[in-house]
Amino acid sequence: MGYDKPQSSTIGGRDGAGMARWAGLAPGETDSRCPTEGRNRMTRDRGRLVIRVLVVLLALSLLPIAPAGPADAQSARGQWTVLIYSAADNNLESVMMRDINRLEMIGSTDDVNLVALIDRHPQYWTGSDNWSDTRLLHIEVDNNLFTITSPVLRRLGEANTGLPATLQRFIEWGVQTYPAEHYALIISDHGGGWQGASSDESSDDQMISLAGLEQALADGLAGAGL
Repeated sequence: MGYDKPQSSTIGGRDGAGMARWAGLAPGETDSRCPTEGRNRMTRDRGRLVIRVLVVLLALSLLPIAPAGPADAQSARGQWTVLIYSAADNNLESVMMRDINRLEMIGSTDDVNLVALIDRHPQYWTGSDNWSDTRLLHIEVDNNLFTITSPVLRRLGEANTGLPATLQRFIEWGVQTYPAEHYALIISDHGGGWQGASSDESSDDQMISLAGLEQALADGLAGAGL
């Protein structure tokens, strides 16, 4: 599944309709895979833990992948594509943006593509132009540890990273746009154990439940032709 050509305008606003459109839902429709309790604010006294969970590490001989849109498609298959789902729309924003800056110290190569979906918060960290929407970035080499300079591939408006459908579409897009012999998916955000992960403060602290995570991974891989 590809995207339209790059746009300077967003694909949605902070309203529910905008987020639903990016997640593949009709306005007013809810995602049945994300239970109501997933919207509840995580219990503060359990502590907010940073997880860098390597969710999927696939070393597969791949079936042919349908080409992505011409604006994004890569002509050569790399060895690895690493998808970074950075759900930073919460009080871990500064920590996760520092992680992105550290990734830029390495950057992508001919054999390894580092691709990130980054959802930021408007208040916790004001660096790198203080943008607060959701963007897709191709991580490239930059030795500045204080400013993110990697090129923006897409501006997605205020996408809800607590929706399974948002993760699903990121997986589909990443695999189709950056075909490779092997794939890795990293989800970076708060972790709630059995409650799930990837809380989004701009969406009432909605988070992806374990069942929603399982479904998003399965649907994302299937949608990408794997």
